[in-house]
Amino acid sequence: QLQAFLQVLDVEDSGILLYVKGHEGRGIGIANKILAYELQDEGFDTVDANVKLGLPVDTRSFEEALGVFSDLGVKSIKLYTNNPKKAQALTPMLQDVVSMKSVPNEHNRRYLQTKIDRLNHRTLLPEVSKPVRTGSSLAATSADLCLPGSAKNLRWFSSGRSYSSRAGPEPHSASPVQVQTMTVPRNLGGTFTVQVKDRAMLAHSFKGEEFGPAQALHGMTAVVHAAFIGSQISEPSNTLLDIGEAFAMLSRALDPYRYQNLDDLAEFSGDNTTVERICRAIWGSIAKELMLQDMKQVEKLRIRIDETDVALAEFEAPIYCDREHVLLDMDGVLYQDKAVEAQIIQALESAAQTCGMSLGDARDLFAKHGGTVLGLLKEGLVQGDSNIAAMYKKAYDSVDLGSLRPDLLLQRQITTLTASGHVQWWIASNSPQDFVHRVLRQLGLDPSCFHIVCPSSSNSWVNKPRPEFFQSLPRTACLFDDSQQNCDAATAAGLATRHVAGQAEVMCLVADWLGVVPR
Repeated sequence: QLQAFLQVLDVEDSGILLYVKGHEGRGIGIANKILAYELQDEGFDTVDANVKLGLPVDTRSFEEALGVFSDLGVKSIKLYTNNPKKAQALTPMLQDVVSMKSVPNEHNRRYLQTKIDRLNHRTLLPEVSKPVRTGSSLAATSADLCLPGSAKNLRWFSSGRSYSSRAGPEPHSASPVQVQTMTVPRNLGGTFTVQVKDRAMLAHSFKGEEFGPAQALHGMTAVVHAAFIGSQISEPSNTLLDIGEAFAMLSRALDPYRYQNLDDLAEFSGDNTTVERICRAIWGSIAKELMLQDMKQVEKLRIRIDETDVALAEFEAPIYCDREHVLLDMDGVLYQDKAVEAQIIQALESAAQTCGMSLGDARDLFAKHGGTVLGLLKEGLVQGDSNIAAMYKKAYDSVDLGSLRPDLLLQRQITTLTASGHVQWWIASNSPQDFVHRVLRQLGLDPSCFHIVCPSSSNSWVNKPRPEFFQSLPRTACLFDDSQQNCDAATAAGLATRHVAGQAEVMCLVADWLGVVPR
């Protein structure tokens, strides 16, 4: 049905495909839907399976779609749907209803017939379409659409608010219904690319006999290309993005590696820093910037490194893939180790004492500013990015992580969700980036799977719970933190939050927010 409607959009002058989140399993959530599937395997139909579980047959509401269409300036619609409840919800602007075709087969025949017989759907069965995805979609076309921007461009945008007509939260989610809309042009195809390049001199060595002489420390001058790819350009400038900003993002991504021995960097500890691995690291740095700046016009990013004039490597991946952004605190969330936490506190208090403060004053500094180093900066006791970075490094390099052990269950859960392609992991920590890399590796987690946000020169060294820290994070993300103070500050900044009261609870909370079953 989705594919059939996309074909309709390809020939219509204008149209909207509207996706309403949180409607999985007709509103009962994915976890309960799986239980319902088990009952259907035993012979229950899709209606009786819900009833058997003590759940409503259909809890969805479609009235919020009216608000979206209104924001878009739509006056009347021709609705493509088989669901009479959708048509009823959109009655105030409904011009016509077109039923969608479905092809019955051995797997879906009974399900489609049950929808017709018991839910009054108007499904056309003789011919086909493709299987329907989870969730709920409303499709409409109209000659009266008044859409922001050019109708010739593919545009993703949010109306700026959530729509919800429910009296309470839906199962497995405390968040209101989130609505995204997409206007679709008449003819899809073609992409724009803005490419910049820079150079970085670095050194590294490899492990493994297959690398031959390269097992010894050696240098290279990497010529690095960053290609920013998108299907639309901005108006009236007719640019994908500012080429100067593109170069600046590449330059910032390379700065941590210039004139460095990559073997010494915690980010690559234990890794062979092949050009493929370096491409992935640079991609991660730039992708994080694009997400934080909400530059959705850049849909893909490709990083290429020319190692010689005859050899190169590339890494390319989409930036926005309808991923859910999960922000994890580290200390007390990914691990709970009082000895490590005590070492961190002692190291930071010692750093403050080297600046002439008493132990009591150092502790007051933390209470006042939410961070010892930030407090030293605010009080004017330490200045200059290089001095602050050196203080962080000295303090955290002294922390012994030997007591941390790999968490095999946590590894499997994160790896499984990462492989699904629907989750983007972030670490939101008050610890410096090198320390975050050390902890992740000690826990057996791949740092390249995470975007890391922490105090640095790029964010003026702010930390949680400062409002400025949370303002730089993705607006659609959810923070999982063991500090209620941090959760309250993130909520005030407009982020979803979950308070984590113990390490064993974090992945259950994440799974609940995502609407999936942890295993």
